[in-house]
Amino acid sequence: MEIETKKYQDLPADIKYHMNLMPSTCLVHKNLLYFTSGFINYKAKKIFSEQEIGRFIKPSGDPILKSFPNIFDNPDIIEELTKIWMEDVAPKITDDLKKDIKYLIQRSKDYIARLYPIMYSEEFIDIAYKGSTVSACAD
Repeated sequence: MEIETKKYQDLPADIKYHMNLMPSTCLVHKNLLYFTSGFINYKAKKIFSEQEIGRFIKPSGDPILKSFPNIFDNPDIIEELTKIWMEDVAPKITDDLKKDIKYLIQRSKDYIARLYPIMYSEEFIDIAYKGSTVSACAD
């Protein structure tokens, strides 16, 4: 594994923008920064839209919210998702779209929704109980 670090002040403005939207402790694949930012903003929008006055409540059953942690914790899926995201979405994210949260939310939702049937297929259903280092293709 190779890890590269840079000082925050040396990062491009769009990267800083999305890093400021993330939790304070967050490890994200560099190529999935916009994907993750789209999800984080979707989750915040969903939680704020369903809150009661003065207090937060657990969001209703949402397949996007349910699937994201399973996707991010599965090395098989995240590796393929990164490749697909870099081929299909990343080239279309222009400078104007890099800070367009609605666009990033929609693209993230689209890809998570596509992975939902895979996450709950017969091949992957047991992986959730075996741990995040188990691989469907190796097992």
